[in-house]
Amino acid sequence: MALISRQTLKSSIALLMAASCLAVQSLGQPRTVSLEEAIQAAVKQNAGLKSVTSDIQVQEQMKRTSVDLPKTQAMLMYGQYNSLNNDNNITITQGLPFPTVFTSQSKLHELRIENSHFRKATTLNELVFQVKQVGQMLYYLSAREALLKKQDSLFADLVRITTVQLATGEGTLLQKTSAETRYNEVQNQYRQNTADQLTYRAQLKVLINAADEVSLAPAKFLPLTTTLMNDSTEVAANPQLAYQRSLLKIAQQEKRVESNRALPDLTVGYFNQTLMGFQQQLDGTDRYFSSKDRFSGFMVGVALPLWFIPAHARVKAAAARAESTQWLTQYVEQQLVGEWKKAVQQFQKHRNSLDYYTRSALPNAELLLRQSTVAYRAGDISQAEYRLNVQQAISIQEAYIQTVLQYNQSIITLEFLSGQYAKN
Repeated sequence: MALISRQTLKSSIALLMAASCLAVQSLGQPRTVSLEEAIQAAVKQNAGLKSVTSDIQVQEQMKRTSVDLPKTQAMLMYGQYNSLNNDNNITITQGLPFPTVFTSQSKLHELRIENSHFRKATTLNELVFQVKQVGQMLYYLSAREALLKKQDSLFADLVRITTVQLATGEGTLLQKTSAETRYNEVQNQYRQNTADQLTYRAQLKVLINAADEVSLAPAKFLPLTTTLMNDSTEVAANPQLAYQRSLLKIAQQEKRVESNRALPDLTVGYFNQTLMGFQQQLDGTDRYFSSKDRFSGFMVGVALPLWFIPAHARVKAAAARAESTQWLTQYVEQQLVGEWKKAVQQFQKHRNSLDYYTRSALPNAELLLRQSTVAYRAGDISQAEYRLNVQQAISIQEAYIQTVLQYNQSIITLEFLSGQYAKN
């Protein structure tokens, strides 16, 4: 058996340790997905959406209960009810609600199935809206992280310069302390930004019902585009409004069901029995009938409610519920129109602000930052003026990415109100 050299053993151990480190590192890294992939994962895996989808199956099964007959009664009567002989009587009866009850209940279950589909569309619309909101926040935080890294580099360089200046007697301790204070503030903001990223990643994980940690793939944080117009009729396609209108139809149909249930019930029956003994026949002669001879017939009856108050109360309650739902439907529609107008105003405000930053403020901030850096290193401006210019330029860049976030969120809100996300 060949012996393994010490050098080969060390190399093998080193490779094994390296592979183990890479495996541990890969396990600690979140899985990256695009925003579209996150949306599709949420549509397939979100627990809330699955629950609403299952409710559709519940309502479809409940439709099969539309024709729900009372239990059939079967009775046996045995004894001397006709003569000294022991006769037997078999009677079968079946109660029947008034026929219109079945049709009204069938219509009610159809409306409930339709309502469950609207509920699913509403849940889907809200789910995609939430994923897009979280996605935009993660894109914004990533852009802010890059901006903070830029600040970190600038102020780290400023700390280095002021430290050298203090050592050579060209600067003061106040200048060095001021630069370090600003640098530490950037570091604190960076830590807060990282914590916010972890928070929104956790929210994304819940929305897509992922088993492992997830993160959005890097992407440029750019303004979105939309084809929506300033027309409040767009909310007519919102599934929440369709869902609420469906609830109104259900409430109105429930009133019809209660009204039909207050109608008389019907009873049908069949009997078969023996009448042992001599019986006179139609021709006037007597004949002896044994246990093998049986007599049969049918019964028809009507069950009338003598106490109307409970049935009348149920009808009145259903009518009041329908009226309440009608007012709520009207309120929901007005609320959606109001939210649409508010979202349009926000969109226009952020669009104007975005135009300002894109055309003027952002290019000027880049120029101010670049020229200030050159002038400070050349000794043409003081540290205080340089720091003030840097802070002004950075503030403009931060305001720009905040405006992009607000602009994109306003578009997402408009698309949500118009029900576009229910079509996924």
